[in-house]
Amino acid sequence: MVSAKAAGYRHAVYGIPENAVPLLFVHPDYPDVMIAATGFSNFYRARYAPVADWRRIWNYILGWLGSDQTLPEWEMAVHPAFGPGDTLPEQAELDAFAKSVDWFSTNALALHTELLVGEGYDSVVDSAGRQKPRTKTRGDCTGETALVFACDWTLNRNPASRDTCGRIMDHLFNSPELCCLDPQNPCYGMLNFYENLPTFYGDDSCRAMMGCLASAELLNDSGWDRKILRCLLSCLRTTGPQGFRIVNLQWPASFKNGASWDHYHRSECYNYRPHSQAWMWAAYLLAWRLSGHREFLDSAREGIHRLMAGYPENIRWTNGFSQEIARMLLPLALLVRAEDTPEHRAMFERIWHDAENLLEDCGAMREIMGDIKNGMYPSPRSNEEYGTTEAALIQENGDPCCDLLYTVNFAFVGLHEASFAFDNPAYRRAADKMAGFLVRIQAASTQQPYLNGAWLRGFDWELWDYWGSSADSGWGAWSVETGWTNSWIASTFALRKLDKGLFDLVTPLRYRNILPELLKEMSVVHPLPGYAAIPAVQAPGVL
Repeated sequence: MVSAKAAGYRHAVYGIPENAVPLLFVHPDYPDVMIAATGFSNFYRARYAPVADWRRIWNYILGWLGSDQTLPEWEMAVHPAFGPGDTLPEQAELDAFAKSVDWFSTNALALHTELLVGEGYDSVVDSAGRQKPRTKTRGDCTGETALVFACDWTLNRNPASRDTCGRIMDHLFNSPELCCLDPQNPCYGMLNFYENLPTFYGDDSCRAMMGCLASAELLNDSGWDRKILRCLLSCLRTTGPQGFRIVNLQWPASFKNGASWDHYHRSECYNYRPHSQAWMWAAYLLAWRLSGHREFLDSAREGIHRLMAGYPENIRWTNGFSQEIARMLLPLALLVRAEDTPEHRAMFERIWHDAENLLEDCGAMREIMGDIKNGMYPSPRSNEEYGTTEAALIQENGDPCCDLLYTVNFAFVGLHEASFAFDNPAYRRAADKMAGFLVRIQAASTQQPYLNGAWLRGFDWELWDYWGSSADSGWGAWSVETGWTNSWIASTFALRKLDKGLFDLVTPLRYRNILPELLKEMSVVHPLPGYAAIPAVQAPGVL
């Protein structure tokens, strides 16, 4: 065995680099001596993976030593809650939701305070089996996490969860490090990517608002309605006439030569990336139902129509093609609920056909990459490229891996909504199967309790182990994301118990009375002062 930087999934596809360091070898001059150059006996504590391979390695070592004994199978220090063939308890989904609420309360909030939501945990596992917390606060993770506590209040009448949800949203909307509070700033109302980092992703702000608007409904509290609608209108006014928005706006770099928000509202934009557009459209469709503001519906419909007219040939995929399919399920289901037409049903059926082909019997959604020329972050093309940028969890199509950061989590919400938009029982069956899969692979651990009740990013359903290519810099297979992953999985379990989709959850025209004043406020184009002295900012995903 050697230690080396090598691309691949279960094997080194580009071979072993010449600078590989030997880890386990027989002494060249003394064939009866085997040398281990690292802590092989630390395999359990340090969570060496995949477990199936490490059992084979140790059985080989024992055999070389002349032993006829083999290591029995062992339970991983961090392991799935259930095996693939285990019978699930009757209340398994509610139990999984309760474990997730406890995880958020004990760990995600503990990364800061009960007001602030940490981003999650890094993928790197140290020699003690620990993962480093990612303590930065993000606007999107914060808004999405609020919904978990609102759901807990609704299902269990837990007053602490109601209070926590409200405090999270108060902090999100009232803190300048997370929300742009300057009325003259063209990004007014939108959420910072990270705390004090004035980069504004439309899909991030919109996902957060979906969490907040649903939370406000469940808490029956209108105190945040103006701020939620203001954020959505801020995203809408920076969306082009084709229904697309550029990936992000950076303050002040995106507003040179006096160009304000109206420049982006008027300018042509074609961004065929469901990764950055799909859930923005979903939020617009919910905003239309809440406010009656026609532009929300028109913008979402126009963007969806244009994207689907070029699907799949024109789609530019991010970390994989499966995620682009998964993200389109929700906005298309919501579009059918907003305007039930044969054309909209046919568009959903096109996406469903491709999604269904990726669904495994166990309930996972398989990762695939599309045409490499349209891929932003495919698997590494060399050993040297491994770990240098964002990347897919698989090395090549056919690797038995699913992605809970970019794919399964979004598919779960979309399939749940589709089960209300259509009479087709196949959508409910797919959602049920995926729910069972997610219950089974929820992490359980006494050794690393901060992971107990969480969902990690990568899972191999053949190994039944947390596994994947960790080429994605910072967000490998063992990473844990509070917002995108854990909040939406847990909240969808709650919505299933409530037997409601997001379209049913929101009150039609709830925002009607506050819409005119906010439209007037957000229609003003303020002159931009000289901000040349403000340093430029850097954020991921700007391509």
